[in-house]
Amino acid sequence: MKKFLGQAVCLWGLVASACVGSSFDHPLQVQGETFHVALASTPKSLKKGLMGVTYLPKDHGMLFIFPKTREVTFWMKDTPLDLDLVYLDRRGKILQLEALKANSLRHVPSKMPVRAALELPAGTVKRLHLKVGAEVSCEALRVTF
Repeated sequence: MKKFLGQAVCLWGLVASACVGSSFDHPLQVQGETFHVALASTPKSLKKGLMGVTYLPKDHGMLFIFPKTREVTFWMKDTPLDLDLVYLDRRGKILQLEALKANSLRHVPSKMPVRAALELPAGTVKRLHLKVGAEVSCEALRVTF
């Protein structure tokens, strides 16, 4: 049974990487908890995001890093799981928190210019008691900005 479980976890990693086009190998800290995030920073990966991903472990997510600070809009077309969306400034400070519903065509704009956005499994914001003003730490943010 353990061998099968290990193979299933390995297979999940391969499938998730293929769907996202990146691996979940960037550690990100928020509220003392570590997440493994895939980066989206190219035009193609920024557009695709987590489209098609059907399962996201509670300690995984995707960090979108935009080429410059600007207002952005997210939607959930072809994304079959609920997510929490965290808009960030260039230093990783949380500017806005949103709940996203699977496959929704509702547009969720940032209320101000942002430099990054973080998608996490639904319920993470509530579970960690995240608030506007809290900080997210990730090496990818420091390197990019």
